Amino acid sequence: MSDLVFDARVAAQEDLGSDIRLLRLSVPRSLEGFRAGLFLHIQVDPGPLPLFRRAYSILAAHGKEVEVLYKVSGAGTKLLARRAPGESISVVGPLGNSFTSPAKDEVAVMVAGGVGLPPVLRWSENLFEAGWAANRQVMLYGARDSGELVLRDRIAKLGVRTEYATDDGSFGHRGRITELLAREHEKAGAQGLKVRYYACGPAAMLASCAEFSKNTGVQGELALETAMPCGTGVCLGCIVPCHQGDQIRYKRTCMEGPIFDAGEVVWP
Repeated sequence: MSDLVFDARVAAQEDLGSDIRLLRLSVPRSLEGFRAGLFLHIQVDPGPLPLFRRAYSILAAHGKEVEVLYKVSGAGTKLLARRAPGESISVVGPLGNSFTSPAKDEVAVMVAGGVGLPPVLRWSENLFEAGWAANRQVMLYGARDSGELVLRDRIAKLGVRTEYATDDGSFGHRGRITELLAREHEKAGAQGLKVRYYACGPAAMLASCAEFSKNTGVQGELALETAMPCGTGVCLGCIVPCHQGDQIRYKRTCMEGPIFDAGEVVWP
């Protein structure tokens, strides 16, 4: 565990609008080539409170610099937003598992909601690195409004077909992103292909994706954004109920996740 604990330095904090920030950290060793889904457990403030760290998916890694995306919405993120360039931040990581590669007869559909973009954006990059063609990938990105659809320039550079959705209709499709996912399922079927999706976003969105899988049989994986107090599997504060045969088993998001099969998690 000791090699996973290190001090990083704030390189920059970029305000992307709609209370969304891009944090750049200088780290002791390069994390280039990282797998989608890995996250950093960050101490948002060196003071006694808040007691627990916050988990953030790695968005990108360039040399000895990494990026994370977050939305200022609570006490912890407000403290993190105050951290200035040059300040030291204690970090644990990278931690977590990754997605499963699609099969040859599957179209890989990335489903991102709000600041759930990092793991699915990175997964598209991972697939390109593995030789997966652009015409066998689709990016679906949804948010409450157009202001929360950040980093669209980076998505465009991927070169994959991208569809957007907003709750208020200010950009792209007006409605749920799962409606776009259903369309992709139909399109793939018409070509004799299957869809396998990879999703990260708010719990309500992930629950809708899981319901979609239950109703259609489409395979998918969900990157959960569960709060992880300790990040080491000790406190059990991030457990989620999961199906295991006819029984329910509790799994730790920080250790067995954050990525789970879409049909695995038991939603309220």
